[in-house]
Amino acid sequence: MRTLALASVVASALLASRGALAQEAQAPPPPPPSAHELRMRELHEKRDEAEMEASVERAMRERDMQRAGVERSGTPRVFEKGRVLLPNIAGLRQGGLVVSVPGFYGSFFATGPLTFSYGSSSGYESTFFGLTPEIDVLVTDHLTLGGGAGFLRATSRSEPGPSVGTSRVRSVGTYAQPRVGWVQPIGRGVSVWPRLALRVGGTWSEANEGSQKVLDLGAEVDAPIVFPLSRHVYLQASPIVTFTHRASRGGADLEGNAFSFGSYLRLGLAL
Repeated sequence: MRTLALASVVASALLASRGALAQEAQAPPPPPPSAHELRMRELHEKRDEAEMEASVERAMRERDMQRAGVERSGTPRVFEKGRVLLPNIAGLRQGGLVVSVPGFYGSFFATGPLTFSYGSSSGYESTFFGLTPEIDVLVTDHLTLGGGAGFLRATSRSEPGPSVGTSRVRSVGTYAQPRVGWVQPIGRGVSVWPRLALRVGGTWSEANEGSQKVLDLGAEVDAPIVFPLSRHVYLQASPIVTFTHRASRGGADLEGNAFSFGSYLRLGLAL
């Protein structure tokens, strides 16, 4: 009896499954999409493609802007880690620790890595040559290390009158000036760049009365406001405060200290 009951259950299950399969086989296929549905699918695909292209273009623009050193605002960036700065390509300076006097413009004088001047007037003439390069390196996006060095040569000749002999003076000087700085952005690509420099130098002078040696020890503090003109060219304007200790030997032995104040306007180059 149990066997017959089990057989009956299995047979019923088989008949039910066959009936379901028959119904599925007889079900009609789904209707084809309408023209409206096809149009909507096409519009969605075009929208997805446009969004993908716009995303790719944005990514490419951001990459190009980063490579060009341009901020999102479009302002050129001068200060980036690893860049080499030449801060004194050309400019004017007033006061401070004078390292070159090639040409006077009122109370200002021109500065630059290579300067030369010649001047003459009634009974007097002078020449000046200065090689004063400066360089700074951005160790980080903010910290700079660098400095300058120089070779200076000046000659002068004067003839006050027929009763006084010709007076000649020749001077040669050298100096080294290491410095450290910190760049702080203040907005729209403009930065303030406070720096501290230490200086050691010497000058040898020879005149009709004899020769003289001068030792200079000094420190200089400036804080230029840096305005980027392009990715590689920038303008600096700054006050200067200097301290100088000077000792001379030969002729008149003199020794003294002095503070001085000045300002400058310079063009710089970023490599």
